[in-house]
Amino acid sequence: MSLPSYNAVRRVEVQEDNQLFDYDLCPSSTMRWYSAFKNAAKTAYWMGFRAMLNVIPLSMILVGLLNYDGCPIEPYIPRWLIWMGILLIIKYFIDLGVVIRNVCIGQPNIKKPTYKAELSPIDWIFAGLTLMLYLFGIAGFYWVLKSYGAVQYVLEGDDDFCDEVTYTATFVIIAVVTVILFGLTICSCLCFGILYWEDKRQPESINKPNPRILEEQQQHLTTLKNLPLDSVSNTALNGNETSLLPCTSSKTASDGIEITPELSK
Repeated sequence: MSLPSYNAVRRVEVQEDNQLFDYDLCPSSTMRWYSAFKNAAKTAYWMGFRAMLNVIPLSMILVGLLNYDGCPIEPYIPRWLIWMGILLIIKYFIDLGVVIRNVCIGQPNIKKPTYKAELSPIDWIFAGLTLMLYLFGIAGFYWVLKSYGAVQYVLEGDDDFCDEVTYTATFVIIAVVTVILFGLTICSCLCFGILYWEDKRQPESINKPNPRILEEQQQHLTTLKNLPLDSVSNTALNGNETSLLPCTSSKTASDGIEITPELSK
């Protein structure tokens, strides 16, 4: 098994005696700058891709404004395009602000889910925007289906007229979103069914550790003891408590520094 170099090793988790220990190697200044640059580049690429996707809501707003009064059969269809486009752009900029803030204060973009007793204002804003998007999506679905089959695109003065681009764009967007949501629902049901079936079929293996993973973790720990460390910090996780030893030594692990867990009292 090939092991990563010292600079590539950041955190190692080792399970011993049914306890999970998290070993944190203090990185050098070069490694810290490299990690910061890597995270910034990854964030820039991702946000650039997200910015390209904003062409869709911008097009929705443009089509809705150009044909604001061009759909007598259902006047709410152009308005729906404008509302949905604005909500999607607002959600994007809020998400962008959160990502930039996390990068500036040194927090990772993706954190492990943790239970929070109270929701932050950003959580409430995202929840409200998501709820509004769902409600507007249902309303648009109703308005499009209500006029489906009765709409015509030729005689502009008639009550059953609607601009072809406006109606077609709305219909396509709602159809694509409906298919995606339906597919996600089916996949979620299948995944939950498979997990439930596996748990019922092998209930005795739920809490049993994987021997192969334990062996690989032990090999990582053995290798770390012989690595030249600029500084070493040992973090022992026991429940919700953490004991932390500061990085003060410049010796190697083989010179007397043992990377062994020390449980919190």
